Amino acid sequence: MIPFGKYFFPFSGNVSGKLRKFPSLFETFRMPMQPFLEEIAVHILEQYTDRSGEICLVTPNRRAGLFLRKHISRKVTKPTWSPSFLSIEDFVNRISGYQVVDNLSLMFHFYGVYRNIEGNKADPVEDFLRWGSVLLRDFDEIDSTLEKPELLFEYLQDIKYIETWNPDGEELNAFQKNYLSFFKKFNTYHKALTAFLDKQNLAYQGMSYRKAANRLNENPGILPWEKVIFAGFNALNHAEEIIINSLAKAGMAEILSDSDPYYEGNPSHEAGFFIRKYRKKWDIPLDKEKPSFFTSAKEIRVMGIARQVNQAQLAGNILEQDSDLAMNEQTAVVLANENLLVPVLNALPEKASAINITMGYPLVKTNLYGFFEALFQLYLTADRLNAHAQGKTPSFYYKDLLRFFSNTCTALLWDTRQGQTRLDQLFQRISFSNKVFYSFEELTGLVGVDEGFQEAFHFLSQDWTEGFNGIIPTLRSLSDRLEKAFRNKAGEAFGSLQQSPFFMDFEALYYFGKIFARLETILTNGESVNNTRTLWQIIRLSALETRMAFSGEPVEGLQVMGMLETRNLDFKNIILLSANEDVLPKGKSNNSFIPYEVRRKYGLQVHSDKDSVYAYHFYRLLQRAQKIYLIHDTESDGMGSSEKSRFITQLEHELPKFNPKIHIHNQLISLSPSIKTGAQEINIPKTPEIIERLSQMASNGLSPSSLNTFIRCS
Repeated sequence: MIPFGKYFFPFSGNVSGKLRKFPSLFETFRMPMQPFLEEIAVHILEQYTDRSGEICLVTPNRRAGLFLRKHISRKVTKPTWSPSFLSIEDFVNRISGYQVVDNLSLMFHFYGVYRNIEGNKADPVEDFLRWGSVLLRDFDEIDSTLEKPELLFEYLQDIKYIETWNPDGEELNAFQKNYLSFFKKFNTYHKALTAFLDKQNLAYQGMSYRKAANRLNENPGILPWEKVIFAGFNALNHAEEIIINSLAKAGMAEILSDSDPYYEGNPSHEAGFFIRKYRKKWDIPLDKEKPSFFTSAKEIRVMGIARQVNQAQLAGNILEQDSDLAMNEQTAVVLANENLLVPVLNALPEKASAINITMGYPLVKTNLYGFFEALFQLYLTADRLNAHAQGKTPSFYYKDLLRFFSNTCTALLWDTRQGQTRLDQLFQRISFSNKVFYSFEELTGLVGVDEGFQEAFHFLSQDWTEGFNGIIPTLRSLSDRLEKAFRNKAGEAFGSLQQSPFFMDFEALYYFGKIFARLETILTNGESVNNTRTLWQIIRLSALETRMAFSGEPVEGLQVMGMLETRNLDFKNIILLSANEDVLPKGKSNNSFIPYEVRRKYGLQVHSDKDSVYAYHFYRLLQRAQKIYLIHDTESDGMGSSEKSRFITQLEHELPKFNPKIHIHNQLISLSPSIKTGAQEINIPKTPEIIERLSQMASNGLSPSSLNTFIRCS
């Protein structure tokens, strides 16, 4: 028997039989604003009082499971066994028995398989990386959706044949033949890769989904639990549907959904698309007596302001000035554009003493990433311009040197106390000279007698065009030195690393260390990296896919999170930033080899499905909230970018008609919010060297634009 919403229903293939009410779950939902996970906790303790240790609670992510554990622990009144709490991915991996491999290792496994198939015709690593990552994402999605992927590959191949067909009978050219051959081999690559990984008990996530679905379809009794409860799911992939079907037939599954009649009962409302789909598929009628959360009073403020950073400052001002917004777990700042995390953290008021960040910060946004990027750019430009001779130290382009030496990590690498001052002097000497390229010896000559410079930057004398396996140890050595420098500087000037401005870079060292260690293992195992550009491309791709996790108390304090992190969670107060079109929902993305018509035919997710997913997250987030701020950017940065989200327009037109007690206020903020930090004058003393350089520039004439620039900021 499966409860869906407030009903139990018998499940055997298509649902049949008489539905009977599920009173215990429904009757505990008395408080109109009771969080969904608290409702689940009450249900668990009532229905499984003496056998809670025999059930497994599966949630869309680990965060929801953590909050569910909190609700259950608060309501337990006597000693009892704890249920198992698993995210859907952890649950699937446990069933499949596979170890899910990291993206970097998976890429090199795939390249090894590809090279064995193609032999001498194989692309070099740098070319393979451009399309290999895209194809791996397609494989992952296909495996979690289709039982027979070969049918899709055959269909895709036929479409490509039609696209290149010449009605006049003219023979295909070499490019067209290579194009068709590439798509023809997708099935071969897929079979070879999955066979290779299976032998080593490894998998990517979609492959693990397929294995788990097949295992449970054959024998649901392999699970150690009496009952598996799936809580708060909306859009299921095909493998998840098979898993639930298999457990349901064995009487081992329950589905507890979180939806609202406001959007679920409207056939044209995209937020209820997937819930209605499953009700129709499993023949579950909609409970028309279920009260809607949108019948309660809500205050919604739609606020437009120019520029993204000003959105963050506006959110901070709202928290500062609105006394109704408690600085605790009842209030959430939700970032539809997660790049606003740092501006938002800087804009939070001082009274927000406890903050829980439930989203990862992109590794590529850290200053440390800029340090390694600038370091590699030194060698990439030198290699591209042949600015080095065999057996000699490389010569670096002066603009790349200025970029590298302007990074704060570089200053700490030299000297934690006087490094920045010394680098400023070196920066000026490079800027005012007429040289274009500098070797390490020439840089040492500019610095003068300073053994610290030679010791700190001796790695610039290395030739990276040979012995690529030696580059990784150099990078790891730099990481170790930076860690010591961060600690020393924090102890001298800030008291602790957490209070220092480079704490984020210190945390980033751990993630770069993992990337370097994984690369070192791969290179040691014989994988070939032919040049510095390829090595940087690998590091860059790994950094792009890495997000830094924040530590803290996850169930206390003001909640700062991304849109997907709000799944299953409920808040009394919501401040949503970047509520713009193409952000909420996200715009169309074609980063795939599978065209729209093939995706639609074989049930893969298309952009309209993604819109429905985001619509559900948006409306579900609002349904229990009482005070809501929706902030959008009014500055046009391209077609449609300044347009507020269609979800807001939908709210404005439909919600007041549904419930007159819901008030929606529109407001445009014409002026930027006041910045808390005091204005500091920018003052650059005109030294004799600067005056001399300005005179040299003036002797050749100054352009009107340069004069205007100087007048605006002299």
